[in-house]
Amino acid sequence: MSNSAINKVMASDKSKGPARLLLLVLANRANDKGIAWPSVKTMARDCNLTSRNIQKQLRKLKNDGEISEVGHGFRGVTKYLITPSTPVETDTPVETGTDPCRNGYFTPVEIDTQSLIEPKEPKEPKEPKYTIDHFEEWWSLYPKKVAKKKAASLCAKIIKKKEATHQKLLDGLKAFIREKKDREKQFLPHPSTWLNEGRWNDEYDTPAEQEPWELMLKHFIETQGNWVGEWGPAPGELGCAIPAEHLPHLKADS
Repeated sequence: MSNSAINKVMASDKSKGPARLLLLVLANRANDKGIAWPSVKTMARDCNLTSRNIQKQLRKLKNDGEISEVGHGFRGVTKYLITPSTPVETDTPVETGTDPCRNGYFTPVEIDTQSLIEPKEPKEPKEPKYTIDHFEEWWSLYPKKVAKKKAASLCAKIIKKKEATHQKLLDGLKAFIREKKDREKQFLPHPSTWLNEGRWNDEYDTPAEQEPWELMLKHFIETQGNWVGEWGPAPGELGCAIPAEHLPHLKADS
């Protein structure tokens, strides 16, 4: 959780309704850099919304400049950088119809108008021209080699229509391979089916994050009683970080 990200969202006045709720959920899951990468399923659960509505609100937040995609995490889950807009506030009210300079609210200064001109945003680097070598890289990874010519045509079409980038196709395929690594090839979809169904956008459930005490308990059990002193009182001692109910053998001994 990032308090900084949450404070920025609370100070923002742009997003409303479900979009604002989703922005707060992302901020609650963000790291110190304001980056969060929960799956769509997790966001839907936290916001009590449907996955389809979550996708809609994500598009709205991106269009409003409240978040931006900054890559992909474990199993291809999209990473979001939280960039909420913050309203400008003034401490001193100015009476309507008065000249603020004459009333002493402001001191007249010479302003360099050139410095107020908003600088042009740097253009995003163009995606390298798609070639057969790009397809061969993708094809070499796909575990089921069927209908190569059709798959090559579909890849080129997807790139041309900007439905996905070459890197997005690679990342999606790698996540798919990790998820289906134990499945026999005969049960995998054909490459053309995978592309036609937009499977590069599939998201897979990530293992639930473990509490620190769960990691301590796992280490304690796997090492047959080895305990790191920096963790504080050992299991069975007063003040141990591991809840007593998860150490039934020690409770029985005591």
